[in-house]
Amino acid sequence: MGAAGSVENPENVGLENAASVAESASDTLNNLQEEVSAEAVQERITSLSSAAGDQQEKLSELLSLAREKLDPSALSRTLGELESSLPSLGVPEAVLAAAAGSVQAAGELAPDLIDAVAGVLVGVSAHIGPIGVAFGAIGAIAYTFKLTKEQDENVKTVSLWLASVRDWLLLVATKVSSSNAASTVPLFEHLQSCLVAMAEQMASRNRKWRVSKMVTSGTFQRDFGNAKARVLELKDALHGFLDQEQQDKQTAMLDALSASTVETTSKLAGLDDQLSSIKAMLEKQAEEKAAKENSTAQVQEQEEQIFASIAQAAGVEGDVPCKRFVIAFESFFYDANDMPPEQVRALKLLLDKDGTNVVIKPAFIKFYRAWTNSGLGIEEFLVKIAEENPSAYQLTQAKLAEARIAAESMKVEGQKLAGEAAEKGRAAADEAAAKGKQMMSAGFGMAKGMMGK
Repeated sequence: MGAAGSVENPENVGLENAASVAESASDTLNNLQEEVSAEAVQERITSLSSAAGDQQEKLSELLSLAREKLDPSALSRTLGELESSLPSLGVPEAVLAAAAGSVQAAGELAPDLIDAVAGVLVGVSAHIGPIGVAFGAIGAIAYTFKLTKEQDENVKTVSLWLASVRDWLLLVATKVSSSNAASTVPLFEHLQSCLVAMAEQMASRNRKWRVSKMVTSGTFQRDFGNAKARVLELKDALHGFLDQEQQDKQTAMLDALSASTVETTSKLAGLDDQLSSIKAMLEKQAEEKAAKENSTAQVQEQEEQIFASIAQAAGVEGDVPCKRFVIAFESFFYDANDMPPEQVRALKLLLDKDGTNVVIKPAFIKFYRAWTNSGLGIEEFLVKIAEENPSAYQLTQAKLAEARIAAESMKVEGQKLAGEAAEKGRAAADEAAAKGKQMMSAGFGMAKGMMGK
């Protein structure tokens, strides 16, 4: 076929060339988009930095750190928050503290990020570091509250307290920095520690507990109480560093906060309350059914009545698909609030052990009796089940943590052995050198004696 044989299918060759050109064009477009995006981010950073006055260089460095450490979504959200809040602050120290807080909150208070931010703020003021971390903790807690649909009085109380403390910190940040009130630095550090403890609780427990449940826990109450005490200590300590107008503002901001309390006996918190509520609900349903049918409702075991009610709420008869069951279960036991992921996992472990994605009545009755016999509230019971049956991911993470600890231990032991070996080597070298000197001295003595003869 000669030359023609090398081009048997010109249509295919054309398609291949077109595909290659399209792919190249797509790569070029993606590169251009990344360049444009990078330029846009840098423009936003430059624009924001101008809000820091004589601390412009520090703010630019802080935002560049955020660009390096945060994922694109968290970075964009952080820059957006700062663009709406920083221009109204005006004072450089307050701007820096607020920016540091937003960056650390977006990074979920990761220790390496906190250290990096502290490194940027070195030289500005001893107060700005802990105030910035305190802002970060407040931001992290507020973001968790924002994501939840729960807005009961306890959540509102804590949210209001945090917002007011943030405004107060902005008020005093500049004054304490310029006055060099060194004696108050430890108090700011103590407040920082309390707020970080609250934020860490939210981060570590929000897959197990509802937010409204978490804020009534003993550990949260402890840390919340400690934070309130630190604020009041700081109020007294700062009195001499503030002018009369600032003192009046501080008093107006903080006096109402000292009375902030979280109601620890939350509604339907315990087993007895929950069972009483369920019983009242079933009795009401039975009365309504009897009135509707003009006959006495058929008596069933309580767990059978509850299963029938859940199935009815799920819109099915008999077995209930898992997803529908969870939604209906939330309406009965969680006041229609979403269950935390770990509690959902525990519920499925008990109700659908075979992985059929269906809940049958015998499985529910077995679960119900196990729960009521435990003496625990429904949330406590499900958290206990989740903790006793860690997921494959959790087991893997635990093994990785153990491996990291073991590796670190081996590293430390290796360094110790290397140090001991080096020390022994130095000792042996010193001993050899000493012997060498002795031998040389003896040799010189012998040579000298022979020459004298």
